[in-house]
Amino acid sequence: MRRISSSKFFIVFTLLLIAIVSSAIAQTPQVVINIEDQLNAINGPLLEVPINMELLVPSIEFYQVNLVIKYNSEALTPKSLTWYGYNYNYYFPDCQLSNVSKYITPDPDCDGSPCSTSLLHIQTQSYMFSNSCLIDSSLQLGSIIFYTHGDTGQFYPLEFYWDTCLDNSISMNDEFDDILVSNNVFDFNDIEITDNLPLPSYTGAPDDCVSGSGDTLHTRAIDFHSGGVQFIGIDTSLPARNKLYIEMTHSTFFDAPEYVSVYLNNNLPNGEEYQTFDSFELFIKYDTNVATFGSATAGQLMIDCGWEYMSWGHGSGLDCGGSPCPDGIIYIKGMAETDNGDLHPTCLADSIGELVVMNFDITDDLSYHCINSPIQFVWYDCSNNTITFDDNSDTLFISNEIFEYNSWGGSIRENHQLPTTYGAPYECLGEVTPGTTNLRTVDFYHGGFNLICFDSIDDRGDVNLNGIDNEIADWVLFTNYFYFGVSVFTVNIEAQIAATDVNADGIVLSLNDLMFMHRIIIGDTPPYPKSPTEVADTCFIIQNDNTNTVSIEYADSLTAVYLVFGDSIEPDLDFPNHTEGNMYVDPFTKILIIPDLNTNWLPEALLPLGDLFNYSGEGHLLSAEVSFKGTSNIPVVIQRVGTQDCCSYRGNADGVNGAGGPVNVADLTYLVNYIFKGGSAPVCIEEGNADGITNGGLHIDVADLTFLVNYIFKNGATPPSCP
Repeated sequence: MRRISSSKFFIVFTLLLIAIVSSAIAQTPQVVINIEDQLNAINGPLLEVPINMELLVPSIEFYQVNLVIKYNSEALTPKSLTWYGYNYNYYFPDCQLSNVSKYITPDPDCDGSPCSTSLLHIQTQSYMFSNSCLIDSSLQLGSIIFYTHGDTGQFYPLEFYWDTCLDNSISMNDEFDDILVSNNVFDFNDIEITDNLPLPSYTGAPDDCVSGSGDTLHTRAIDFHSGGVQFIGIDTSLPARNKLYIEMTHSTFFDAPEYVSVYLNNNLPNGEEYQTFDSFELFIKYDTNVATFGSATAGQLMIDCGWEYMSWGHGSGLDCGGSPCPDGIIYIKGMAETDNGDLHPTCLADSIGELVVMNFDITDDLSYHCINSPIQFVWYDCSNNTITFDDNSDTLFISNEIFEYNSWGGSIRENHQLPTTYGAPYECLGEVTPGTTNLRTVDFYHGGFNLICFDSIDDRGDVNLNGIDNEIADWVLFTNYFYFGVSVFTVNIEAQIAATDVNADGIVLSLNDLMFMHRIIIGDTPPYPKSPTEVADTCFIIQNDNTNTVSIEYADSLTAVYLVFGDSIEPDLDFPNHTEGNMYVDPFTKILIIPDLNTNWLPEALLPLGDLFNYSGEGHLLSAEVSFKGTSNIPVVIQRVGTQDCCSYRGNADGVNGAGGPVNVADLTYLVNYIFKGGSAPVCIEEGNADGITNGGLHIDVADLTFLVNYIFKNGATPPSCP
């Protein structure tokens, strides 16, 4: 079978995408890239400077973007690049950009004197499996995060800079033979400064860069607008007087309750005094896909001190900056004393302890396994996440520094507009409310859910979680999984799946695990800890469409087989000393053949090699597992003979007649994985040959992918009939 090389893949797939969207790139200028001015910046916290792309054509496809920006290193120091909050990574919904990088070089053009300016080089390119990125609307390309240390009132330019012809350019493909370069260049006052100056220059690519060389086409198509930063005030960090932490849980189970505490930690360096307080207001956000909030209760510190009042709210019933709060927002308020009655709190918040406890229910969606889902302090207005000494106080204590849960990388406080998770912005300092002064004294630490990983639960063999491992009830429940899937696990799906790694090879839900449990139950082997997996020969499972038989070719012995067919078949199963069963679970037929529990291990448990069974029906064999002792991961290859008769529906690459008909989006995905990612070949090659054309002996190629895209999404021609 012929494979497409990675270098050719990008060209082919670019042509495919162009064919799909039929996008035309107009004449120059096509794109405007600008650095967004920051004229009210605060010196001290981190500063975000957006880089925007405006389209002057309906859409554009590109492979790589190169930017070079001159900045003043005495006022600004680049920290990172961001897109949607992920450092060193841009993300677009319709494509993936990876390999985002930045590096810094001294400005070479300083007339022989030491440079106070430096050059920031930014390069990003399309993800390796998506040759180009299709952009059909103006957007924010990304942002530069700077450390700030300039002078108040001073303006610091951020200018596009050309040292080579490829600086500040867009490459349309991975062959780098079609490149867009500067058209017009504007300074930070929006005055055009375009000029044909030799490199290095900040007036655009000179004419020498446009002619290109060889087969390379350089086209003037991009207008560049430089920007700048001006500081209007100073917001420096202060010594923390209090620290509030949201707990980071450990190994949180799915489909189970979880309790997350907010802690007060006044363990400050020697000589620094903590700030005693008697009331607080917290605003906290979490991911509603991961958890559902239930309630909040007083923590042990409030209970021990006898605080008199605590309340909480959640979601749209709250006020978030003048509008109803979105889902996933929690408000918690606590007060030590509500009146001057006979009873008084015994202490204020002046020590280390648990302030409040939040109660959640965790999702049963296993796709969140093994991740950290953040729970963060959030600011919608300046009164959020504050503490006071008493209700009559003329001082409100607000956020100082902000940290992620592990504190790595230091404070993340940035002067963001509200709402934000980066702390109260500069506008919240001073006398925001008449008669009350806001001071920075509280450090806040975000937390979250650390969701358990499949391999971190050690109830190996106790599939029903009753405290007894490797019993017959576990074997029955595990056997049912092979027919009905994970829906059979109703106690704690995460823990039950992890418990199926009976043979300790790190692989859950396998036929080998079921066979090893079988051996434990009949006394053939004891449970044992993790050990290296044995190497095994390849087993061939052959489906013969002419004789309607399934057979096995293998150099060693087998005791169990698990087969999944697309569509319905009816097998003729007859295996002494084995339990066999078949079940149609739309759109699959599942067949499981395993030794009886009352069968002595060898030789009674061995399966015959050669012909395994006959069947009726037209289902295609999609997947297979085999096992001997449950300790060897035996590789399986599915072969099909009589393939000239296997074709029922061209385009049905996955062999499944699903809810959307035999040819649907799942088949398109299957072909993409096969052609570009080394995935499994279609069981029936003729069905994968969607357009019915054989090119140079190659049945399946990119033309079949294009054909399916047009058929499924653009009402294109129906796949031709099978031979």
